[in-house]
Amino acid sequence: MLSGVIVAAALAAVVEHSILGSNPVFHVNRAYTLTNSSSLVWYALLGLLAALVSVAFTDSLLWLRAWFKRLTAVPRWVHPAIGGLGVGCLAALTLGLFHLNGIAGDPYKTLTLALTGSMGTLPVLAMAAFCVVKTGRDSLLLFERRIGRNFCAGAVHGAMLGGSVGYLDVAIFHHSADSVGAFAVVGMERSLPASFARP
Repeated sequence: MLSGVIVAAALAAVVEHSILGSNPVFHVNRAYTLTNSSSLVWYALLGLLAALVSVAFTDSLLWLRAWFKRLTAVPRWVHPAIGGLGVGCLAALTLGLFHLNGIAGDPYKTLTLALTGSMGTLPVLAMAAFCVVKTGRDSLLLFERRIGRNFCAGAVHGAMLGGSVGYLDVAIFHHSADSVGAFAVVGMERSLPASFARP
């Protein structure tokens, strides 16, 4: 099974590079380092929160599947339409509230804002909301069996969680605003192994 995943990932990389070229998808024009050892408290919290969010994602998907199985009054061929409607509503809600497209379409712009620690254009409320809404959105998409949790979905989800914790580091310890981007990078990296796991 693992060999199939490796072959699929390699073929996907070849196809992507042949179509899009070798340019990076998002740009982070700085190197993050651990400048304050007190930030380790928040990194430990980020690890715990990432575990809880992963469990919440898996449980929400299993609950959604069980709920739809009990929904016998609605034909099975309508279920994907219900899931699509749910995703559309979540995308419209976040786009209307935050004017950022991180749920539907190209999320790389929002991801770049998180990774660069753009506190002015991506406030903590938006990051936390994207983290929660991403869990619901990915559950709906996996329920529809249209896609697996791909690289970008896991990256955005983890970056928003990490950035939200980074805001705590800035607000409580008064560290540099760059901490938000550093936490987003760590959150993104922690979420990627779980991005390909399916219950």
